[in-house]
Amino acid sequence: MHQGDHTFSCQHSHEGNSAVQFRNPHTQEHDTGFIEAIWHIPLEGAMHTFFGICPHQQLPGSDEGQAPFVHFPGFMSQIVDALPSRQVMIIQPVHLITHLTTFQHPSGTYSIPRETMIICWALNRG
Repeated sequence: MHQGDHTFSCQHSHEGNSAVQFRNPHTQEHDTGFIEAIWHIPLEGAMHTFFGICPHQQLPGSDEGQAPFVHFPGFMSQIVDALPSRQVMIIQPVHLITHLTTFQHPSGTYSIPRETMIICWALNRG
């Protein structure tokens, strides 16, 4: 799906274009996740687009504290579990904020005993 100069894709077709930061419509907080599905649905005579997002899973505080990102908010980065949540959140294009960059890390990185992923939302230039 194209929105302005940006292309958004499902994770299974293009992982880089599926990693997003978005405004959670239930809490108004900024969340992150992968686009699992994109639906174009006719409603009341007009086409509407919806995204099924699998949010990233937070690490326990003791694990997250092993990585430096919690101490340097200017990096606009966070370490999360490499496995996304099994929950699917439905959002609309207006809730999308920006793409994310993601960096996979093996178990043991920063002494964390599971595979992790660094997510960075510094691509948000607005």
